[in-house]
Amino acid sequence: MALGFSAFHALVLVGDRYIGFTLVTLLIPLSGSFEPLWVAGGQLSLCLLAALFASSVWRLRLGNATWRALHYAAFAAYWLALAHALVLGSEATHPAVGLFYIVTGGTVLWLTNVRILCRDVKRGG
Repeated sequence: MALGFSAFHALVLVGDRYIGFTLVTLLIPLSGSFEPLWVAGGQLSLCLLAALFASSVWRLRLGNATWRALHYAAFAAYWLALAHALVLGSEATHPAVGLFYIVTGGTVLWLTNVRILCRDVKRGG
């Protein structure tokens, strides 16, 4: 769902006359003139989501170890998407949206720490 909504979000921007995105500026990070760094964060997040989806389709061919290693990119995809939304999101200052970002960001941060700590416990660290 995240991949579908992200792709839809990007394609809708082609029709936005204020920013003036073209299909090329949506596909090539840092090629547009509107906030290129922050837009690139969203673009890279979408690319990582697509790679994660593809790796799930090819999981049997990749093997569990490779698949698991690739899925650590989900952390980068999330943080890039959150930074993109915080800086460029038109509703980022709305209290409900801010609460959503705090809750989801806090949850991902907490689960990341749990993941790291559980890995160390399993290894005897």
